[in-house]
Amino acid sequence: MKLFCIIIDDEPMALNLIESYVLKTLSLELKGKFSNAIDILQFFYDTTVIIDIIFMDIQMPELAGLELCKKIPIMSQNYFHYSF
Repeated sequence: MKLFCIIIDDEPMALNLIESYVLKTLSLELKGKFSNAIDILQFFYDTTVIIDIIFMDIQMPELAGLELCKKIPIMSQNYFHYSF
């Protein structure tokens, strides 16, 4: 079983690095990568795909990662948030 994931980071190098790790991990399937918070909100309103893992930058210019978690429709009490 593959886990569906997305990546959100405003720094292109970090975005590409995380993408390379995801693509090498057989149990993950990348469903999208985004460089800003506005695009990710639109993605969640437009998609029917259930995302299992979100790799997210905590500090982004438009909307901080933790604030973005509150706005993503699927984020509920059943989801866990980890920061590193």
